[in-house]
Amino acid sequence: MENEQGTSLVQYLSPGQILVGVEAKDSYDLMSQMLDALVESDSFRAQTNISRDQVWRLLIEREKKQSTGIGDGVAFPHGRIPGYKGLSICLAILKRPVDYGSFDGKPVQIACMTLTPEEQPALALRLYSKVAELLADEAIRSFFLSAADARLIYNYLRKKEFTVETILTARDIMRPQLLRIPPEMPLRDAAHLMMRHRVEAAAVLEKDGRIVGMITCDDIFRYGVPEFFSHLQSVAFIREFDPFEKYFLNERKACARDLMSKDFAALPPETTMLEIVFALTIQNYPKVYVVKAGQCIGVIDRAVVLDRIINF
Repeated sequence: MENEQGTSLVQYLSPGQILVGVEAKDSYDLMSQMLDALVESDSFRAQTNISRDQVWRLLIEREKKQSTGIGDGVAFPHGRIPGYKGLSICLAILKRPVDYGSFDGKPVQIACMTLTPEEQPALALRLYSKVAELLADEAIRSFFLSAADARLIYNYLRKKEFTVETILTARDIMRPQLLRIPPEMPLRDAAHLMMRHRVEAAAVLEKDGRIVGMITCDDIFRYGVPEFFSHLQSVAFIREFDPFEKYFLNERKACARDLMSKDFAALPPETTMLEIVFALTIQNYPKVYVVKAGQCIGVIDRAVVLDRIINF
């Protein structure tokens, strides 16, 4: 059933597509069992000229590019299939966790497999976002892991009326805001932190998570360069000028607050992809910070968009 908020999650599921107590030797064995369940589903049977072997090859190709273990014991294997109609989902709860090559090194105990049309990666992304949101809830996670059979999980999802959003938003693609630079952090420490994380821009955050500014490599580079330099066509005639002299003279006493800019993009989780791309390209912000109730809860940059959308 579709409404203004989205499409019901159970619309894509049946008890036969929920596997409980799965015993798998490794990640490929797990994926194979999940694909077998999907092949028997009504959604897969409705496809024309699409075979299990074809789908399996695409799933493996995707897995070889980068593990779909998304962390915290969860995996999201997925395939974008040319000519596929609609969306197919399989949910698997493992009896014992298996190594999945996840970025955080944790073995996987819950997996969700999706098959979507090649031309519609946003469809899988919206589902990915919903599954990640559900499994971040410890109560839901514990219920899934303790459920005795598939029907219990299916009825639980149907009763709760979980929905998949119809529009891709900032919430669906953002990454956690892991880099924390307080306003009083010495400039030297801020520069080292940005270098260690290989970032061009970082949010300056108060202790309560409120974003008050942004510091960029550009800000640091410009710190010792006189304003009139911006009007010059060439600096060949002053080759002896050291652009970092002022930086090194002041780095011990300067802090992030002294260099940060208050011109940054802070947008709510409901921000659409169009607005995000507009901020990154037309307005030329290096990052979009996702803010909820005054706190910075995530970050989006061009690399995130490439990873989440184009390479998903």
